[in-house]
Amino acid sequence: MAIFRSSPKHLLLLHFFVFIISVTTQPLPSPRANFSSSANSLSSCPSYVAYIAQGPEFIDLGSISDLFGVCRLSISQASNLASEDDPLYPGQLLLIPITCGCSGSSFFANITYQIKKGDSYFLVSTKAFENLTNWQVEEEMNPGINPTLLKIGTQVTIPLYCKCPAKADSEAGFNFLVTYVWQPGDALSSVAKKFNATPGDIVKENKGVNLTASVGHPVLIPVSQLPALSQPLNAPPKRKESKHEWVIVALSSVAAAILVTGLAVSLVYVRRLRTKKLMISRDIEFDENAA
Repeated sequence: MAIFRSSPKHLLLLHFFVFIISVTTQPLPSPRANFSSSANSLSSCPSYVAYIAQGPEFIDLGSISDLFGVCRLSISQASNLASEDDPLYPGQLLLIPITCGCSGSSFFANITYQIKKGDSYFLVSTKAFENLTNWQVEEEMNPGINPTLLKIGTQVTIPLYCKCPAKADSEAGFNFLVTYVWQPGDALSSVAKKFNATPGDIVKENKGVNLTASVGHPVLIPVSQLPALSQPLNAPPKRKESKHEWVIVALSSVAAAILVTGLAVSLVYVRRLRTKKLMISRDIEFDENAA
C-alpha cells in the first residue's frame, strides 16, 4: 500500500490556495443601498429624492416639476431657492418632495410618466430620472406593457427608490432618508457636508455598501431635517424700464422724426431753388441772344 507523504512545500502551497479561495468567495460590499421594508418601518411617509438640473430638457423648475408631478413651489422651498422663478444652472442640486410607500418587500415612490419619442425604460431611468430608478424594476411595475414596443403617449409607472425611517432611525433623530445618486468625484465628507449629515451616519445607514463603488447608484442620506442646500447666486434680474425712461424714448423718437422731416423739406427746397435759378439763367441767355 502506497503512502503519500506531503512535503512542507506542498502543505504551504495547499494553505495558500485555501486562503485565496476563502478570500475570493467572500461576498464583496454591494454598491446598492437597501431599500427593502421591515416590520418596524412606516408603511408610507413623506420623503425626498435629490435631483440634479440638466440641460437641455430639465434645466428649469417647470419641466422638473412636470417630470415628478409636484408643484414648482414645493421644489423651490425644499431646495432652498429664493423663488420658484429662480433660474437653474446645469449641475444644480435640488430636493424633490415625494410620497414614499411600501410596495411588496421594497419602498418606492411611484411616478406617472408619459412615453416620448425614442424612449426606452433604460433611457428613462438613466437620463430623465438620473438612476433614481432601475429599468428592470420599471418593467416589473408595468407588466401589461411590452418593453420593446413603448408607444408614444403611453402612461407608465416609474418606481423611484426611497425608504421610510425605521424605528431605530426615528430613535436616532432621523426624520428623513433622502435618496441620493452617488456622483463621479463624490467623497463621503463632501456628500455629508452637502446634506448637513455626518459621514458616520451615512455609512451606518448604508451598511455593507461600498460607497466608493456606488457611482451611478442611489444611496440613503439620513437627516433630522431638510438641509439648506447651498445654491449658486442667481443671475441679476432684468432691469425694468421706468415710465420716465419711456417718455425719454418717445420724445427722442419724435425729435428724430421731426429732424428727418426737416432735412427732407430742406433738400426739396434747395433743389427747387436751384432749378428756379437755372431757369432764370437760361431766360437771360435767351434774351441776350435774341437781342
